[in-house]
Amino acid sequence: MWIDLQEKQLRQKLGEIKEPSFYRKEEETAEARTFEEMAEWKGEQKTTSVYAGLTFDEVVEWREGTPMLKKQWQKRLEKEREELYAAEQYALLANENRRYPCLKCQKPEVYLFENEVWKYGVTKKGQAGRYTDEYLLEMKLSYHVQKRGTILECLEEEKLKIFNYPLLPENLARTEQERLARPPGNLRTD
Repeated sequence: MWIDLQEKQLRQKLGEIKEPSFYRKEEETAEARTFEEMAEWKGEQKTTSVYAGLTFDEVVEWREGTPMLKKQWQKRLEKEREELYAAEQYALLANENRRYPCLKCQKPEVYLFENEVWKYGVTKKGQAGRYTDEYLLEMKLSYHVQKRGTILECLEEEKLKIFNYPLLPENLARTEQERLARPPGNLRTD
């Protein structure tokens, strides 16, 4: 009984998720399946996790006996391929001399001077697709594109900058106890 209630609540939450326009609503597609149903089919232990799977019929149509990608799926593929060639490696820089959150440091905050690096990152969506203006204003950060290129080129540049961050003059100028191994806004190097 409790499992049925939990599954019902999960299904309700799933319905609250706004789906991209190229997906059809759940009622128009195959019913959402649970891992419990899949486990039962495989003879495994049951769980109550819910997922909405993309079905074959949602992405493929038959034309004269030949399977073809549906137009909306083909458009998505083209858009995502284009994004692979239009990436940005960026830095979020401090706008003010003040303390900023340090996400993986021994202390929760670090003092940054204006124009010092808070974070390096990569995006295929540009500034507007990655950060809201409100977030940047609230955090007192500015977004600066440092390289444009393919996603691979930008990821490589980001890695170089994160790994070399300890050698930046702004980091070396800190006292020995305040020096950082990575930018304060980067959670990890991968």
